[in-house]
Amino acid sequence: MIINVAKMNALENPELPPKSDVAQRERSAESLLAAMFERAGWDVQHPPPREGFQPDLLVRRRGIAYAVEVKAGPEGRSDRLVPLFAQAVLQSARAAGQKAAPLAVVAAQYMFREVMRTYFKEYCSNERLVQRTHQLVDQAKTDGMPEELLPLFATKMDEHLRDYQSVFDWAKERFFLQDLCPEHSARFKVSLAECLNSLLKKS
Repeated sequence: MIINVAKMNALENPELPPKSDVAQRERSAESLLAAMFERAGWDVQHPPPREGFQPDLLVRRRGIAYAVEVKAGPEGRSDRLVPLFAQAVLQSARAAGQKAAPLAVVAAQYMFREVMRTYFKEYCSNERLVQRTHQLVDQAKTDGMPEELLPLFATKMDEHLRDYQSVFDWAKERFFLQDLCPEHSARFKVSLAECLNSLLKKS
């Protein structure tokens, strides 16, 4: 069985209530997620509560169906999110049955900032960047790139990996599904500076 996972970031989002009201946050996250699916052309159902396990949402399109379980965490700490995620996975799998695939969704403040902080910490030290560039060059050599082009390729890859703003913009666009919802670009205002400042504070 394959468990599909989605993470929805609520950073700087006035539509989600304060972190103390988890139940209301989950209802708000569910409504936001339903609107995103509908905008993308999915049929969205809200199964009524009854005996047995019912998903929060049942979404269908072109023969594909997902039983969606939505959880909302008050913060992005992994020790809080892992149990919440595990619960969402189990509940979505049980609600899916044989007619849909399970989809566990966890909405948490600061998720994107935490993801980027971890990326910069673990993959962007000078030593790690040099190692990653060498790996890319080795792969290019294996793929048949002419020897005389490898030094230029190495320089370009090193510049690309060190262009934190481009990496950040690429990740933000995909994390917040800006291709489906362009308005998310203005709604979620987290910046590269915030991610780097968060890294410095936790170092």
